[in-house]
Amino acid sequence: MSILSDDIGSFPLPNGISRNEISLIAEKISCKEISEKDEQYKKFSDVVQDAMLKKVFVNVDVPTYPQFRDMIASFYNLMAQFQSDEPFVIKDEYAIIPELLVLSNDKFREKLENFGIECINLRVCITGPVDLYLNKIGFQIDGEILANFAKSVGKFVKNAIIDKKFIKTTVIAIDEPSVGLNSNMIASDDDLINGWNIAIETAKRNNIDTEIHLHSVNKVDTVLKSYIDVIDADVENLKDRYSLQKKDLERYDKFMRAGIAKSNVFDIVEDYKKADNIDLWATKNYDKIFEVETQKVISNRLNKAYKIYGERIKYAGPTCGLGSWPTQESASKLLQYSANAVHGAGL
Repeated sequence: MSILSDDIGSFPLPNGISRNEISLIAEKISCKEISEKDEQYKKFSDVVQDAMLKKVFVNVDVPTYPQFRDMIASFYNLMAQFQSDEPFVIKDEYAIIPELLVLSNDKFREKLENFGIECINLRVCITGPVDLYLNKIGFQIDGEILANFAKSVGKFVKNAIIDKKFIKTTVIAIDEPSVGLNSNMIASDDDLINGWNIAIETAKRNNIDTEIHLHSVNKVDTVLKSYIDVIDADVENLKDRYSLQKKDLERYDKFMRAGIAKSNVFDIVEDYKKADNIDLWATKNYDKIFEVETQKVISNRLNKAYKIYGERIKYAGPTCGLGSWPTQESASKLLQYSANAVHGAGL
């Protein structure tokens, strides 16, 4: 099985639009307050489509829709405004990711055709029920309320499945960075597993790869017992303690997504400053980032992971999103290095 390159989702905004502005427009689209004819809608559409093209141009096999918004607010705000009869369960018609609307329309199809691109495989990342619960309710997790959060996530998942000639959803990932990291969380394994299974149910029925994005593998034993297909793990976090074992992936018939390129640009810039006593935030010479996070370093991480996990690695890319990177160009270069590692690894 060949490994596919991907990315987690978030991406720097271009000049001329702020995070606040694009978030407000996105919410208006989801709330059905503006239509495609509105100038704001067109502005949002161009920003999302152009960022997606940048990911496609650097040969990311399964790019995630560009995420410019807060991972909690972009989903919870709609859940709060358009709650059904059940608490925290959103009405079906409002479980919309507006970025996917503009990536599945004819304008984007025409842009792809202009560049000779027939079809792209899409990865959709949706904030998971546990992180939504922890952010809005608290650390003591009630199984029934968690299941309601999961129902809402499941509705976003259902509406995120695109099957058009030019764009197809092939991976649904739920984003659970707090799982394994939040030591205050009190939850039964059965409740967590049930929540995840509810969230991904529609994707599983449609034979779409389901994935969980983690920042820690401390709760991986629980994840393995769920119906999730692919477990995302940062290769650097696994080098000392292999708590994600190849034998467990085989036993449960799961796969791994390997985080092989550092996404924390602040750490990279700090490493460069320690080595050369130059502050790249001051000089804005962002190409120097890649004197630290080199093509060889990224390729070596993938090779190291492959020696441990072999064909249980299904996807590989940056460890997390790139929204904090200084420019779209620098973020694109990291994606290119990551994709190069996957395509040139000869595995």
